[in-house]
Amino acid sequence: MTQEDRLIEYLLKVKSASVRQIMLDVGIGCPTKAISRAMRSGYDIRKEYKSGTNRYGEKTRYMVYTLEGGR
Repeated sequence: MTQEDRLIEYLLKVKSASVRQIMLDVGIGCPTKAISRAMRSGYDIRKEYKSGTNRYGEKTRYMVYTLEGGR
């Protein structure tokens, strides 16, 4: 199974995830590359910025990826 396949399977299960969640849960070292490949293969993956607080209490933004309807 390729990283792209694992990524798509994971997004189908959890609906949306950040790069960190994908790294930890799926074991993909460079999730952005797998996401880019999946998008080039025809998967409709949406990107959305979310706001949050990091471990130091500072405000931060991060990207969340959502698989929309498959290919």
